[in-house]
Amino acid sequence: MILFDWKKIYRQSRGNCSVVVNLIEYITYKPFPPNKQHRAYAWQEEDWSGISFMVKPELFLHHRRQYKEKELAQYVGIAALRNLSDYIMLGKTTLDLTLSPVGEAALKNNRLLTIVDNEIYLKWEEVAKEKNNGSI
Repeated sequence: MILFDWKKIYRQSRGNCSVVVNLIEYITYKPFPPNKQHRAYAWQEEDWSGISFMVKPELFLHHRRQYKEKELAQYVGIAALRNLSDYIMLGKTTLDLTLSPVGEAALKNNRLLTIVDNEIYLKWEEVAKEKNNGSI
């Protein structure tokens, strides 16, 4: 799980979908930049922590080549709008459709998002609940 500052990522990326995804990769793995000219060199000076979250960014990054950059960036943006306290207290990983700044038609065209009962589900964010002696 990672915590990040969505507003800072959006500002830094200037809306560039590829940069959004690369920043999520940087925040997840924190690779050491090979030289001072590499973009991650400047990123290591920033504090990217915040209240936006992704539960399984490794899965998101592992499958990134199968999707368009726009779909991936939209996924990050929707993930960033969720309430962290709802996740901590209730395990809620969805976003209410009414809280999305993206129109329903655009969301339905994103293969990484599913809308069920006015809730937006993110493909790799579902938390598996294990049963252990009758408890969840």
